[in-house]
Amino acid sequence: MLQQRAKIQWLKGGDQCTRIFFRKVAMRRAMQKVFQISDVQGTLLTDEAAVEAEIIRFYEELLGGTRQDSHVNIGYLRPWARHIITHEEGESLIRTMSREEIKTTLFDIDEDKAPGPDGFSSGFFKAAWPVIGDELTRAVQDFFITGKLLKQVNATLLALIPKVAAPQV
Repeated sequence: MLQQRAKIQWLKGGDQCTRIFFRKVAMRRAMQKVFQISDVQGTLLTDEAAVEAEIIRFYEELLGGTRQDSHVNIGYLRPWARHIITHEEGESLIRTMSREEIKTTLFDIDEDKAPGPDGFSSGFFKAAWPVIGDELTRAVQDFFITGKLLKQVNATLLALIPKVAAPQV
């Protein structure tokens, strides 16, 4: 954001703005700097190194700077657990989906469902399956293996619907 502002100012005034811009940056940094802070005992710290150390200590404690692994005895949970999955069920949850499972899942989606942000409905993907099936299968399997999804795929299309009795387009 700061770079965009600098570029706009430079385009408007050339190098004349450099001194003014860097003065603004220095003022902004000074306003954002923490000059003093109170520690857990209530002591006011004003030394820059002490302030920095207290901030680091606070966040290390907050985020678990010294991690201790704790083991839970599953026997304590059994009375509250309605169903604990078996080893076979666990294996089925982590195994790679087959091409046939992915195809069946896609073909179970109604063709007239709303299209995604790219404008393609499930009907398009069904019709194009012979062409895109292998690539789509690899993409789905890759997602389940790595847990990563392309930004382009993980998009949400928001539609604002007015709160009126009979909305019209």
